[in-house]
Amino acid sequence: MEPNDDKLPMSAWFLGPKSEQAGTWQEVINYIFQDYAHWRRNYFPEDPQVLDRAQRRSHDVWFDKMSNELDFVLNRLKADYPFYSPRYLAHMVSEISMPGIMGYFAGMLYNPNNVSEESAPVTTTLEIEAGKMIAAMLGYNTDKSWSHITSGGTIANLEAMWLARQTQWIPLMVWEACQQNDIELMVKMPDGRQMDIRYANTADLLQLTLDEKLELPARLASHSGVEGRGEALAWVASAFQNSTYNIGTKGTALYRDQKVEPVIIVSEAAHYSIKKIANLLGIGESQVISVPVDARFRLSVKSLEKILFGLSEHQVVLAVIGIIGTTEEGAIDPMHEMVKLREKYQKERNRWFWIHADAAWGGYIRSLYVDDPSHPETAFPAQFHNEAMDALHRADSITIDPHKMGYIQYPSGVINFRDKRVVLYARQKAPYIHDDGATDPFDTSVLDEAIGPFILEGSKPGAAALATWLSHKTIPLHRNGHGKLIAESLANARRLYALLSNAKIDSAGWSMKMLAEPDSSIVCYLVHDPGKTLGENNAFNEELYQSMSLKASGQTHPLPYDHDFFVSRTRIHSQQYQWASVETLMTDLGYAREDYEQEGLFVLRSVVINPWLTQAREKGTDYLQEFLAFLLKKIAEAKNRVRYETQKAPL
Repeated sequence: MEPNDDKLPMSAWFLGPKSEQAGTWQEVINYIFQDYAHWRRNYFPEDPQVLDRAQRRSHDVWFDKMSNELDFVLNRLKADYPFYSPRYLAHMVSEISMPGIMGYFAGMLYNPNNVSEESAPVTTTLEIEAGKMIAAMLGYNTDKSWSHITSGGTIANLEAMWLARQTQWIPLMVWEACQQNDIELMVKMPDGRQMDIRYANTADLLQLTLDEKLELPARLASHSGVEGRGEALAWVASAFQNSTYNIGTKGTALYRDQKVEPVIIVSEAAHYSIKKIANLLGIGESQVISVPVDARFRLSVKSLEKILFGLSEHQVVLAVIGIIGTTEEGAIDPMHEMVKLREKYQKERNRWFWIHADAAWGGYIRSLYVDDPSHPETAFPAQFHNEAMDALHRADSITIDPHKMGYIQYPSGVINFRDKRVVLYARQKAPYIHDDGATDPFDTSVLDEAIGPFILEGSKPGAAALATWLSHKTIPLHRNGHGKLIAESLANARRLYALLSNAKIDSAGWSMKMLAEPDSSIVCYLVHDPGKTLGENNAFNEELYQSMSLKASGQTHPLPYDHDFFVSRTRIHSQQYQWASVETLMTDLGYAREDYEQEGLFVLRSVVINPWLTQAREKGTDYLQEFLAFLLKKIAEAKNRVRYETQKAPL
């Protein structure tokens, strides 16, 4: 059987809920360690041993102490959540793939630091290769894009906004050089018109298209009058470094000095990292403009259009962010419509904006859209088609988290840039990391040699890169590889949604209410009693959540063994979602605006990404059906408890 045969069971990729493949895993882990030990023994084999047998015998007391402490911490770890289990339907974490574990273990032994090729000659290359695999899955041209591994989605989002800010000021640096040297340089405006850059206004130059911005340095060099291409490009780099409009050296005071106001536009469902990023970049949290969502918690494109065309002349868009799988609801923003709106904005307002896709959660759904070269006839599962995923490659940057739907352990986030040239504007010179004496300062080939000078983080584990690379190398990112995991996850999420939607609660008027039909693998729901106030219903649902969660008391951590299932929760509140976004939902529940603004809405949340659900069902254990029965049991117990406490309450 070929490794990429579409009949290869997904169960081969994981340890198993009951450690069914422990023997194989133990063999492989032992093989990795023996190979590593052999490598040590055979590096200059004539070197003498430092530890003789007598010394090694004297270590027994210390080893006993270490073993005792290890036993202690292993016992404590049993109080952790069983993320691997089909009974765990809570947060965005599940089983970890075998190649992910083995890759990390191997890399951890060698301890490479992926800050540069010099400190990690193997895993730095593997990180770049892993990035290319992911970029290809997302629809990027891997010859033109650039990707690297971060500690997670927050850092990936931060890098995207950082580079959007850095590149926004390229035209102003070129404008200054042309003014100072009386250079006539024609620039293509977003609406297609050509004009001399010296006569364009600041706000319009800040919102040229990215392609136009990135072409300007080479065109300036060709018009500079400096002999020799290398010398001309060096002149441009020097002009940029000393420019009044270098945002990296001058800081965000430039926006104020030029009387322009940067804004980041994102839906109300945005991850909290976006405001944190605006704070860190000096833009300010108040400059994040929230776009209302529709009934399915997707960004409202009509509202986005109204916001964009309502901006004043001095407001410039740093980025518009689309979310491919919101953290709370798993909703996928209509990226295809956002791209069309950008085209309209270019034509009618003569301005362009960077589109960033925060696909930390849902990015791996794109693996369903990638053909398997060995089985090109395999049809795309049409029931999962989403136009937004088709347009994902039109984003200028994309965040994706392998440590979520990539089934790889933490830390592994990835930031992808559509055009690798943007990364050059993050460069920091560090001679001890990389010899930055390239004759062409705009040469992107250096990005394959040193990661550190172009990213936010410094030291970073090569083990994470090796884990990501090995997992994606052995479980290919197409519909017959990783896509099979995604298809299972989406199908099971929809099945849970159907089960909950049709659930009958044994009490008059009570019902299970669904927040929205799932776009990805997150299902949100709540138990509703029309006879109770919103506050009372919230309290009831919160009690249900507490009964399906581990709640520590002081230093005591309860063990998970007496919990049949686990769920997570969220709260829909007016500080995040305005009334217009939730009016249909709240009206259906029978609550007014005042109720919502005072109480918010407590919601139960199930993340359905465990790879064992379908196989267990085929073997006779339907965990989703069992979860429904368990939930109904918990509801009945909570109702009886409330009834009892009401009866014994004093008059």
